Amino acid sequence: MATSKPSRRKLWTVVVAVIIIAVIAFGVYSMIPKPPEYQKTLVISLGTDIPIFDPQKATGMQNLGIIRLVCETLTDFDPDTGELKPCLATSWEANAEATKWTLHLRKA
Repeated sequence: MATSKPSRRKLWTVVVAVIIIAVIAFGVYSMIPKPPEYQKTLVISLGTDIPIFDPQKATGMQNLGIIRLVCETLTDFDPDTGELKPCLATSWEANAEATKWTLHLRKA
């Protein structure tokens, strides 16, 4: 029994439609971003760009938060007591007038 031309046309239309849908689905699937594989990588997400990355001129919580992650200071504050504590400078002394300071730096 031979198939009629309208039946073949419908069959080919369905086959072509399935192929087109498969190609579109593959294209959409390939555009979905894959999660990156992190190894010893710090990833930070912010709602805005960092305005300046110069530690001497940086202001604002976002800027200072990022800069503290990549730069160390000579001293730091103890969050519990508010006292000055060593960081890069392990100790320091001032002259009697407190006009000159001597900082002893941590060995690398």
